[in-house]
Formats: sequence, C-alpha cells, structure tokens
Amino acid sequence: MDALQTSGVTKVYGRSYALKDVSLTLARGECVGLFGQNGAGKSTLLRICAALLRPSSGSVMVFGSDPWKHVAQRAAIGFLGHGVGLYPSLTVRENLEYFAHLAGVAVPADRVREIIDRLELGVYADAEVRCLSRGWQQRAAIARGLLGEPHLLLWDEPFSGLDERTSERMSEVLIQLRSGGCTCLVSSHDYERTMALCDRAVILERGRIAYDGGEQEGRVAYRGIMGLAGKRERVET
Repeated sequence: MDALQTSGVTKVYGRSYALKDVSLTLARGECVGLFGQNGAGKSTLLRICAALLRPSSGSVMVFGSDPWKHVAQRAAIGFLGHGVGLYPSLTVRENLEYFAHLAGVAVPADRVREIIDRLELGVYADAEVRCLSRGWQQRAAIARGLLGEPHLLLWDEPFSGLDERTSERMSEVLIQLRSGGCTCLVSSHDYERTMALCDRAVILERGRIAYDGGEQEGRVAYRGIMGLAGKRERVET
C-alpha cells in the first residue's frame, strides 16, 4: 500500500487552474522534493494532500484511505505550512501541551518534553512565542507538527527565512523522520539542500507535473523551469 496517491487532482478558482490533473504516488518511507515557481501549485497540492483543502476534482488516498471520508486517517498526516500556527501569547511549552491534547496524545507532558529535547528547544521552552526569532518560531512549529508522530509529513518550505544553523537542524530532523520510516513530501525553492535529503524530484509548472524523476535530470529540468538555464554558476572562492 502506498503512503500517498493523488489521481487527477484539479483545483480551480473561478476560471484559473491552481492544479490540473495531478497524479502522484509516494511509496512508504519515500522522501520526495516538490519544486516549481511561485504560483505553480505547490502549497495548494500540499494542503489538498493534508485534507485541508478540497480538490475541485480528482482523489487523494493516504495509506489506502480517503482522508475526507475517513477522518481518523488524518491523524497519520503531519502538515507544516508557511505560518507557525502557534498562539503568540502562550509559551512554547503551553502551545505544545495544548496541541498534544488536541492530537489525542496519551501523556501530553511526557511527549512535549521528548519533542522539546529532540529539537533542542529547552532554552526557549518557557518563553512566549511572540518573543522568539523566526528561526526559533519555525522550530517550535515543527515540534507542534511532530507531536502526533505522523507517518506522512507534508512540509512547505522548511528552509525559508532560516539561518544556516537552523536550516541544518531542519535537515537533521528530516533525516531522523526518514530513519523512523516517515514518508515525506517537501516543497522547497532550495533544490540542492532538499535533494540531498530526498529520493526523487517532482516539479510543477502552471499547476501540472512537468518532471518526476531522479536528482541529476531533475536539476536540469529545475533550472530550465525556474529560468536559470544558461546562467553562470556562482563560483565559491
């Protein structure tokens, strides 16, 4: 049974197509990088796969079940979007304990302590979220997304706006999730960093899949679609 399968997924807003006939399969334990220009449909696809947005047509199956028809299946999905999704006036710990209760975690306090240690959040665990830098807020948001131990993680731009150290930490988290058998679909504009962690690349162009395959061929396709083909690479000195 595949972890994720979309079949003919289309999303229309008025007369505009955000996605058109997108069919994609992720095997269990696979990690796939999702690329494309702004407006290509990456975030829309992730939200549809997370059962946060209904497609206009087509279907989504998560571990063999439709998450819209079988709501309990949504517990297997972890979604990390652009927004941190935390209450700014609460501390990191208070946020995580609240969301752990919502996720039905058996012993929320224990799970929260485990996640705080895992993501090295201890130094700011009792600070209000609004007082944290963007990088630490992102790390706290990731902690929220991992509370329910998802089997399928949908991650939208994990490296966006982060410093190098925090980006490296996000990479380490993704490696840990993979080693635990989690299936991941990661949307990103950072091809090299993302593909160092992924099995294959999927590139969207104007709402359609323009490429689905290996890293090296994907790099060529990515540069062409992003308008980078023919431009000289920057030489590090």
